[in-house]
Amino acid sequence: MRFRSEIGAPFAVVYAFLVWRLGWPLVRAIVTGAPVAPGLFVASVVTLGGLAYLAATTSYTITHDELVVRCGPTRSAVPLAAIQTIRASRTLLGAPAVSPNRLEVVANPGPWLVISPVDQPRFLREVLARAPHVRLEGLKKPLL
Repeated sequence: MRFRSEIGAPFAVVYAFLVWRLGWPLVRAIVTGAPVAPGLFVASVVTLGGLAYLAATTSYTITHDELVVRCGPTRSAVPLAAIQTIRASRTLLGAPAVSPNRLEVVANPGPWLVISPVDQPRFLREVLARAPHVRLEGLKKPLL
């Protein structure tokens, strides 16, 4: 089962700011016929396109035996049997999570992940259905 990443307000605000600072001068130059600085064009396309690509491709897939995390061109997989704990988190550490409403996934052996699935209750139910040994910490009861 595949879950998209939630896109939180902080990401949306930063993206809107970048569209305004990078995109608006580019659009204005094109509309008025003014020359477009190549650096502005490249910076706009790379920054705005790259962020949109990461937001659109970040997802979490639960297979019968793995949690597969995709973010842009990267992919990592954690065996469900290795996951020990999933806890609520608001950490700002860099992670394949586009929202501050995050879950920390602690596996041993394996990586420590921070993710932000859109439908957290359903995500957790799916994990627990395949890996009932996983402990949940810091989650509100209505979440499940």
